[in-house]
Amino acid sequence: MNWLWPFGEDEEEKTTVEKTYEQLPGYEESDEAREAMSGKLQEWGGQEGYGAIAPNWDEIWESAKGKVGRYYWGDVGGTGLAGKVRAGAARRGVSESPAVDTLITQMGQQEGQQLGEMATEQATQKTASGEAGRQNWFSQMQGLAGMKPAYASSGSITTGSGGEASTGELIGGLGSSIGGAVTQYSQDKWMQNYLQEMLGKSKLGVA
Repeated sequence: MNWLWPFGEDEEEKTTVEKTYEQLPGYEESDEAREAMSGKLQEWGGQEGYGAIAPNWDEIWESAKGKVGRYYWGDVGGTGLAGKVRAGAARRGVSESPAVDTLITQMGQQEGQQLGEMATEQATQKTASGEAGRQNWFSQMQGLAGMKPAYASSGSITTGSGGEASTGELIGGLGSSIGGAVTQYSQDKWMQNYLQEMLGKSKLGVA
């Protein structure tokens, strides 16, 4: 009996259905891809460039060093700067002048300075390449660690004595289910992007 209601009518009986959660189904292919990705990221974590495609730094250095050397000293097929200086001095009849030797020595010093600057620049580029690989690896590790199963919830619905929920309550429950489905789609989309990236690297010959 409701003593606050003057006519003595009983309160309307309320029924509450507790919120329930249901994990959305996944895909076998996604599970396999995540497992493969986890193993690959662990493998990259022990590498110098964290899986990044690094150029052959030794080959680049030898090629650049060879070009500088040929510029100053020439090779079998051509004359370098030093040879041109000696030839010019010979034409003027001053090939035995100490000034020629001084100039050649200065060329050697200039070559050494140029090679030092090139070595510094290459070391900087190598460090930047390794850091970019590390950042990319860390980002993918974060993405993998943040992936969770997707759930859909029915929501908490309170009905009256007639047993029917209001339109707003039903929409709320539907919204929760849609939200779970969107989460599952986002994870699958992220996985598709990763697989495309891996496919691109495989075409470039990356393990």
